[in-house]
Amino acid sequence: MFRKLMPSLRRTRPEGTTELNLTPIMNLMVVLIPLLLSVAEFTKLALLEYMPPAEAAEDAGAGADDQNQAPDEEKDINLRLLVNLSDDNIIQVSMFGKLEEGEFFYEIPSTGSGYNLAALNDSLYSIKVREVGEPTGKDSVFNENSMQWEVFNTYKVKDGREVSITALDAIPFQTIIHVMDVCRYKEIDGEKRELFPLTLLKQFQ
Repeated sequence: MFRKLMPSLRRTRPEGTTELNLTPIMNLMVVLIPLLLSVAEFTKLALLEYMPPAEAAEDAGAGADDQNQAPDEEKDINLRLLVNLSDDNIIQVSMFGKLEEGEFFYEIPSTGSGYNLAALNDSLYSIKVREVGEPTGKDSVFNENSMQWEVFNTYKVKDGREVSITALDAIPFQTIIHVMDVCRYKEIDGEKRELFPLTLLKQFQ
């Protein structure tokens, strides 16, 4: 008799429903996410725009012609501004391909602890005012990085926005980056004035 009643008791037992308690998991995630964000290291990426190296043969040929030709005798005036980071923390500045000490070639001595970047910035500003002058017009170029057209000033010299940089191979690349930043702008009364924003990295000596 007992065996016959057991199946009927199983069939009449109500089925229970179990609800998941997600509160502990949600509390864990609320604590875990800020913790992970606080210990995470974020890498800042910066876009450095520079022009590719020029052909050494072309520079050598043009330099030979410029040595025997005054800047104002050229049909198309090119400033050909060059900043060389020499040894002993000396900065050499050259214009119009000149390599003899004078108006268009001079050296900026060391501060005693490194390159005198402040003097370089002042010197480039003087060159911008004296040799390049005020803008003569506007031009535009399509920037493939931003996918937008950028408008820039044009000057009486074709390369009035360019500067070439050479350096010894032992000079840290971070130092070259600082020099490139100094060449781009000068801050006057809290306002940035454009100097030579297009930097051309040439051969390392």
